[in-house]
Order: sequence, then C-alpha cells, then structure tokens
Amino acid sequence: ETFATPIAGAISGASSWLGAVPLDVIKTRVQAQPLHVIAARPSPGIQPWSGGALAKARKMFKSGGIRALYVGTLPTVCRAFIVSATRFTA
Repeated sequence: ETFATPIAGAISGASSWLGAVPLDVIKTRVQAQPLHVIAARPSPGIQPWSGGALAKARKMFKSGGIRALYVGTLPTVCRAFIVSATRFTA
C-alpha cells in the first residue's frame, strides 16, 4: 500500500508523455528549421519550407513512419516516471 501512490504517479506521468512526445518532436523540428529554408527568398537551389506543423508531421510520417514521431521517447518517459513517482510521494 505504501508503494501504490508513487507507482500511480509514475504511471500517470509516463503515460502523459506518451501522448505529448509526437507533438513535442514536431514542434522541435519546426523550430530547428534553418532560417534560409523558412525565408521568403531562400538561397538558390533551396526549396522554401511551406506549411505548418501539420505539413511537417505528414512529411515526417511519410519518411519514417510512426517511429519518426516518437524519437527520444525512452529517456523522456523514464525521466517522467522517476519525477512523477517522486512528486506523488512527497
């Protein structure tokens, strides 16, 4: 019974990140776009990036499948598991 609360917190924290990781990966990829790709007048031979986060998500999914949207999930979920367990215990 003493471990029920931290385990519940750990599971809830880890599972909440499972839904948030794809959105975080897409946001990070959009933010990491080189400026010359986003610019109105890109360098010669560079295709300007058009579309928003949804277009980026589609492109990522087409090139890498669902795994492309879950890059870096394991460290994030492990951290959330530990942090949430600790937070619920305190």
